Amino acid sequence: MTLNIAQMLAGDGVKRETSSIGLFFVVIHHASSLSAQDDNGYSDPYVCLAYAKFGKPAWASRIITEDLDPVWEQHAVLLVSADEVRAGEQLSVQLWDNDKISADDLVGRVNVPITDLMLKPNEMQHRTDKLMGFEDADSMSGTLTWSVGYYEKAKLNPYVLLAFGAAAAAKKAEPSLADLPKSRRLPSLSSC
Repeated sequence: MTLNIAQMLAGDGVKRETSSIGLFFVVIHHASSLSAQDDNGYSDPYVCLAYAKFGKPAWASRIITEDLDPVWEQHAVLLVSADEVRAGEQLSVQLWDNDKISADDLVGRVNVPITDLMLKPNEMQHRTDKLMGFEDADSMSGTLTWSVGYYEKAKLNPYVLLAFGAAAAAKKAEPSLADLPKSRRLPSLSSC
């Protein structure tokens, strides 16, 4: 199998632009004092990340069996589009108890408006939140410790694209190679 690295870096054959305006980098650290959902006095918790209004789970952690103080230390990345911001979306972090025979039980959830999380871009925020039930007024046993950071979409540096032979992608970027003074041009890879 042969891989054309220059073609991959240029993104040929791949959608070059995404409608996202940034991303959330989420680290699920641990939960404490969860309620027992199983007959054995424990829960088998896992975490789902979703946008609250759209409701579709975007990521799920591994299941920790028979534990009321689970430790995950797992990472997730969620894209953020202007549609989620306009909709007033909330990032929903949901803890569930895995059941083999019946439907999974809600252990608790944390909902945070994404605009609140976007106030400090490019910076991780460490949080410990009390768990809520299905309704905001419903309190559940336990807390969730997690970190989240919003990272804005960055524009690619046209000089880097040119250095890797991505001339097609660079034609759209400003300035073009012809516009660069010779002192600012990068050497070609063949001269290395």
